[in-house]
Amino acid sequence: MNEAEQEAVDQLDRLNGVQELRAATLALLLPAGSKRASRAWKLECAGSTRAVQVREWVQALPATSRLPTFEALVSRMRNHPLDARQALLEATRRVMAARGVTRPIDRLHWLEMRQRMGEST
Repeated sequence: MNEAEQEAVDQLDRLNGVQELRAATLALLLPAGSKRASRAWKLECAGSTRAVQVREWVQALPATSRLPTFEALVSRMRNHPLDARQALLEATRRVMAARGVTRPIDRLHWLEMRQRMGEST
């Protein structure tokens, strides 16, 4: 892992605020090269002052760190109020649907999020 990748991992490990967790989680779900999903991400993260920086950290992650980071972020979101968790799930659906096609991996991410945030068993 190079220095930039390690810095991204370290920064994302420190995130704990609702808006930062939301920005990072949604950024991890973006399909590569999707302009529609990127626009949806921008709309969903408009209230976060650090969203762009958080997305840059996500983009710097090595491929092998993406899933463990996703799991850690979503698990941390469980500590926040129910309305914040539900808002993240709604935002996730909008970002995933922005392309007009839902991928099988999107469904797996959705189920993982619900389980880790305590929304289902």
